[in-house]
Amino acid sequence: VYVMPTDPDTTTTETGPDIVDPDTSTSEPDPDETDPLSGKSVSYLSDERIKDIFQKYSQMVASIQVYLPGTDSTNDKMAIFSGLIISDDGQIITFSSNFSFALAYGDRLYDQAEVLIVIPGKPRGFEASLQGIQRDTDLALFQIENVSGLPYAELETESELGVGDPIIAIGQNDVLMSSGGLLPGLITAIYHPTVLENSIKLSMIQTSAFISQEASGGPLINLAGEVIGLNNSHLNRSYSDIMGYAVSTPSIKAALEILNDSGHRESMSWLGIITIEDEENEKLLKLMEWPAGLYVASVSESSPSYIAGIRKGDILISINGVSMKSHETYSEFVKSQPVGTLTQVRLYRTTEKRFMNLQIYLGSMP
Repeated sequence: VYVMPTDPDTTTTETGPDIVDPDTSTSEPDPDETDPLSGKSVSYLSDERIKDIFQKYSQMVASIQVYLPGTDSTNDKMAIFSGLIISDDGQIITFSSNFSFALAYGDRLYDQAEVLIVIPGKPRGFEASLQGIQRDTDLALFQIENVSGLPYAELETESELGVGDPIIAIGQNDVLMSSGGLLPGLITAIYHPTVLENSIKLSMIQTSAFISQEASGGPLINLAGEVIGLNNSHLNRSYSDIMGYAVSTPSIKAALEILNDSGHRESMSWLGIITIEDEENEKLLKLMEWPAGLYVASVSESSPSYIAGIRKGDILISINGVSMKSHETYSEFVKSQPVGTLTQVRLYRTTEKRFMNLQIYLGSMP
């Protein structure tokens, strides 16, 4: 306020910009207020929401211990990691890479291997059997015996994902923790889906939540309370970085369907080459000016292709003279050949800018 030095009877007052009394400017938060960036309610983004999600899903995350006794030439081995309960009668999913040291030929546990699963709130651990492994996704399914009424997670088929979305990962507690295992972060990348020979689309999510060995196999959850993926620490080691990685829920569900149907599935031929979707494949080849074919996004370890020397980044040109113009062409050709067929594979090695010819026998899909 500025007061002119004039006669008191004629004093006038000029005021500057309106000044709001802080005592009168406060008001209760509007329950309908929305975040300007996400369009979601402010309460939806609050800490209480994260606490609620953690309290719900932490009861569905099991601690899995796999122990393999040593021999005269080897030491004892043990791994402790997480698993997600997906049925009230004790079905639990995790990743086989968490306990690969205990796996014998045929994706079964060694006879002397011991499995103990601890469920939150239960006074003792449970023994469990390995029901199966879906190699392409690394998914493993355990079954606890003689249990019922467990809280379990429902796997959503589709959730909208975007870079920058907040997420939380949950892993099993350290034995010295009274509670814990919460790993908050953001989605930092969404990978192009890769397409497996059995037509599963494998989608990966990268996050800023670092996934330790103990948290591997636990759920990745968005703030809508949906399980959007399963965390895998093996991918951290593969990429040698500090980011977290998860296999998306649709990929997990597709792998579970194959596992549940494995007893009725006929033996199929297998090369072990993983490609990307046709549209993205065409864009990539055009961008990099590579020859027509299928970009090899990955090669399954121990597969016929891997043993023969095919690697990520190669371009699959043809098999037995048949041009590989789409994933369907590739998949249908492999399926049509009996196990043990000798194939002539032509590829282009992008890192060396040269064509290569290989002879590969088709294996049996695991």
